[in-house]
Amino acid sequence: MRRARREPTIEHADEIRHDRDVALDPGLRHDVAIVLADLSTDQRAILILRDLEGLSEAEAAAVLDVAKGTIKSRLHRAREAFRKRWPT
Repeated sequence: MRRARREPTIEHADEIRHDRDVALDPGLRHDVAIVLADLSTDQRAILILRDLEGLSEAEAAAVLDVAKGTIKSRLHRAREAFRKRWPT
């Protein structure tokens, strides 16, 4: 039986605490949320799961019900898209 696909949301990003308890500046947190909102659902999901929640590739693959290789390629493209949209 497959697990229900979990769809991380922008609102969810504000609730995430990194393992190292690094608190983002409120302005920076807002900028991150704006850029995340501009990404596709798949890109946003993989960035939240891997970079904000700290899940492994295998864990993210299980949550999204995709292959580990798919996680690697989606993560690469999502990070690239995030960088292009990040205000400089």
